[in-house]
Amino acid sequence: ASRATAAVTRLQRAFPKLTASEFLQKSSEQSRWHTELVDAANEHLMRIQKLEAEVVMARFELHDVRDMQISGVRLFEQNLRLTEARLARARDRAAEAYARMATAETHAASGIGIVEARAEAVLRSR
Repeated sequence: ASRATAAVTRLQRAFPKLTASEFLQKSSEQSRWHTELVDAANEHLMRIQKLEAEVVMARFELHDVRDMQISGVRLFEQNLRLTEARLARARDRAAEAYARMATAETHAASGIGIVEARAEAVLRSR
């Protein structure tokens, strides 16, 4: 009621020579404008609330994506460690194979040397 009284007082000051019907018309226009402003403000408020809800959902989605990325990175790191371990074992097996090959070559060379020495001894004895 006090708002309505204040509005009436403002209208009377702004338009002191209004007739009663003109005053009612102005008052009705002011009421309509006020209603339109309130409706527009409510629409903006609803848009803001909708956008706030979208931001909250986007944050949840971001956290989900981050969690998935972190899980993916952890899985990748685990696979990398397993691959590095397989690589180390393969290198160890290759080193062992090279060592056996070198030993075999040494034995073969010494065997060839023995055979050659025997062959020379046989040839000399003839």
